[in-house]
Amino acid sequence: MILLCSCFIVLCSCKDEVECCDEGGKVSFESQSSMGAYVQTDPAFLYDKFRHQKSIGNDFYRIQTDTQDTCLMCHWKKGTEDQIQLNIRTIGLEEVIKSGDYDAKIVKKVGRKHWLWAEDAKLGLIIEIRE
Repeated sequence: MILLCSCFIVLCSCKDEVECCDEGGKVSFESQSSMGAYVQTDPAFLYDKFRHQKSIGNDFYRIQTDTQDTCLMCHWKKGTEDQIQLNIRTIGLEEVIKSGDYDAKIVKKVGRKHWLWAEDAKLGLIIEIRE
């Protein structure tokens, strides 16, 4: 009986840890692979090589449609090792992604591809950064 109670306590505490670790979608966001913007874990504007253009600079990344009616522009300034300050401007995406300044954290890197997470806005970006 004591062993059964102990197992129940351990299972309950593990369950809470799993839920709190993905509050807001950060952990689920890290499993995404398509470049673009995510609100929580939902794709908001993803790069499609057949429909979009992308531009990468030393301090900016942009995805836009050929007609430029939808656009995500991101300028950044690096802070500490994993912190980054973002300035995001959007065209045609205002209802899902607000233009403005965001403090973000680099949560994952694979080559030039970076996963950036702005916790306050629950906004994730997967972009290429030249280093």
